[in-house]
Amino acid sequence: MPPDLDAWKSTVRKLGDNAGYYMLELRCACGHVAQLEPREIAERADWDTPLDEIAKRARCTQCKQRGATTWDVDRIRRQRWRTKV
Repeated sequence: MPPDLDAWKSTVRKLGDNAGYYMLELRCACGHVAQLEPREIAERADWDTPLDEIAKRARCTQCKQRGATTWDVDRIRRQRWRTKV
């Protein structure tokens, strides 16, 4: 993994960090992996909520267990729009 990505990941600790331009990946003990956009979570939690807290409160849709075993963030590319003139 490139060092700049490691440095970037270390800055994302709250839901609203990096203006929400990332994907949150939650992993359950049963093996299920969920990828969520911060705006989906913000409907239920505040933008200042730490990601550790979100992982603790999350419930797996497969086994219904509460609390993700691990979480990670990954950058998403902002779409660039082209217009025909």
